[in-house]
Amino acid sequence: MTLAIIKSRASLGLETPDVLVEGYLTKGLPGMTLVGRRM
Repeated sequence: MTLAIIKSRASLGLETPDVLVEGYLTKGLPGMTLVGRRM
């Protein structure tokens, strides 16, 4: 399994909270899962 973590910002009205975006790649059928959460 391959993991990538990216620090980014989200748009929430006039605020821009920090978020972490995690991407996982696995063997098998093509596909991708992204998970985002507030820091």
